[in-house]
Amino acid sequence: MEFTTIKEAKQLTGFSYLGAVNSSAKMVKNVKVGQLTYGLYLAPAMTSGYNVCPNATIECKAGCLNTSGRAKIELYTNNSSRIIDTRIKKTKLFFEEHKFFMDWLIAELKFYQAKANKMGLKFSARLNATSDID
Repeated sequence: MEFTTIKEAKQLTGFSYLGAVNSSAKMVKNVKVGQLTYGLYLAPAMTSGYNVCPNATIECKAGCLNTSGRAKIELYTNNSSRIIDTRIKKTKLFFEEHKFFMDWLIAELKFYQAKANKMGLKFSARLNATSDID
């Protein structure tokens, strides 16, 4: 796969995005203090078949954000979660099409950084929201 545009990447993968701003209650609060925060949520530990949390403890896995918020609601009501399934697919994309993934990620980061600038906000990125990749 070769990255050309965000629009084409979405069509190729079926994803709406890799990461997003205001994707959690905590990140929404950041806007109130002048910060637009981009978050990337991958499938934690070995959920995808790839270990993205090599130092995860039993306690860390038990308290992981992966099964909180909207993902938890989906699991509770449907016995499955589209959110968790998509995180698994994104994690596989990260490992199996790394350059494509990284080029798309950089394009998204630049897009949201420009958006933050237009809004008069600082910009930050939380790339390990549910992973622990160096």
